[in-house]
Amino acid sequence: MMASSHTLPVPMIQEMPRAGRAIDVDTIPADRCQPMKACLPCLGEQGDAVEQFRNLRSRMYEFRGQSAFKSVVVSSAMAGEGKSFVAANLAVSLARNTNQKVMLIDADMRRPTLHGLLGTRCEPGLADYLMGIAELDQVIRRYQRAPESRGEDNLDLNLYLMPAGKKTEHATECLSGHGLAEMMSILSATFDWVVIDSPPVLMFADAVDLARVADSVLLVARGGRTSVESARKAQSSFRSSRLLGLVLNAVKNPPNSDELNRYYQGYQR
Repeated sequence: MMASSHTLPVPMIQEMPRAGRAIDVDTIPADRCQPMKACLPCLGEQGDAVEQFRNLRSRMYEFRGQSAFKSVVVSSAMAGEGKSFVAANLAVSLARNTNQKVMLIDADMRRPTLHGLLGTRCEPGLADYLMGIAELDQVIRRYQRAPESRGEDNLDLNLYLMPAGKKTEHATECLSGHGLAEMMSILSATFDWVVIDSPPVLMFADAVDLARVADSVLLVARGGRTSVESARKAQSSFRSSRLLGLVLNAVKNPPNSDELNRYYQGYQR
């Protein structure tokens, strides 16, 4: 099959990392975003989803109090389980604390989503940096709500975004090079939180490569869709990483604690 005109050529992965440099966040340009409000409930001040993500944020701080970490890969077993929704809203929830600088990365280079949720452009982004055709500070933008999209739910967010960049059929090769580890080292030194939206782990190896250079992993399952078997396989894929837990997404009738325990026991070691 011929590659489309929107795909990048086969990457020339460098054997040695490029010389890194610290990022001055004050020089990162603001990007006037027009977010999809329906997909980003955490931009609001109240509601069930807002409270649920506040609880998730509290758990993240609790985990960090037990063992320091900054970066988290958000993944799922298969597509359509809501990992991008969870990653974006978790980042927004964390960024509501304007004393904390939050970086949100779209590392699903095959099927990028976050730029659409936040209402911004997809290029340049992660793929462009890993391919060596853009510098790191050229693929990062500071979130700023566009005037025409502001309303009662307008927030000051200390949120930065790295979109996926140009579509490429060689995402695995890009993520397996030295550039990814170098990038994560710089970002972890610059930002208080780094939230990474990854491809589904049972479909592509990219999520495992990302988990190797990140501090932790958060799995997402969709109520009524994700099977216990898929969840167990996804957990097993991250056996060498620090798995924080499971976010149960899109549950119409939330289970009680006993039902949740039975579900978790189905895939826990």
